[in-house]
Amino acid sequence: MPRFLETPRLILRPLTTADADGPYPGWLNDAETSAGNSHHVYPYTREQALEYIASVRGSRSTLALAVTLKEDGRHVGNISLQQIHAVNRDAELAVLIGDPACRGKGIGAEACEALVRHGFAALNLHRVHFGTFENNTGMRGIAMKLGFTQEGVLRQAVFKNGRHVDVILYGLLAATFNAR
Repeated sequence: MPRFLETPRLILRPLTTADADGPYPGWLNDAETSAGNSHHVYPYTREQALEYIASVRGSRSTLALAVTLKEDGRHVGNISLQQIHAVNRDAELAVLIGDPACRGKGIGAEACEALVRHGFAALNLHRVHFGTFENNTGMRGIAMKLGFTQEGVLRQAVFKNGRHVDVILYGLLAATFNAR
């Protein structure tokens, strides 16, 4: 399997159609996995996974990768820089750690750091941003660890699990990231 980025514990590689036959589609049908995810409404099918994989293959505005463990090659999540804008030199970061056994172990942060570094160094991005639900402590922790700045709050912007929740907006400039 081709390697795109590598960290001490992870290999970030292009998504393949074979990924749609693995655990990936099921992650987005799991209530706990989808609790912090605004991109999905149940059910998520293999066919939808295949459509997504096909849509990002060769895209100039999205770099979507599988997060796999070095130790056994297991596909445990997905990560992307999306809405890449060549003129503004910015992109939105998204990550999903779908394998419950891999949550809370710093895998999301490790993958995000590698992809953000790639975005600044290889894609010449100036800024990376994302929004996350107010109760998504994992993603908010990643923001703090990588030096993101809270830039705003979209009050009660998303209806999730029977209530409206705030979306916290974060941004990171290349100069800030590189100065860490």
